[in-house]
Amino acid sequence: MPTGKGVWEATEIGSPQGGVVSPLIANIYLDAFDQEMMRRGYRIVRYADDILILCRSKRSAEHAMSVATEILE
Repeated sequence: MPTGKGVWEATEIGSPQGGVVSPLIANIYLDAFDQEMMRRGYRIVRYADDILILCRSKRSAEHAMSVATEILE
């Protein structure tokens, strides 16, 4: 992994960032999150671990963030 100083440092845990398996793992892990958000009436768009929750106002976005955090914890 890059250290920000032009040097690469090996890591021994986790899956490599940008690896081809990362989106698959995220999709498996976050499937229950997707289902619960949709069950609660939220419209979401997600690719791997990038999540977009569609809201009509700042207030509803703040509530959606609270709900998403609750589900993910």
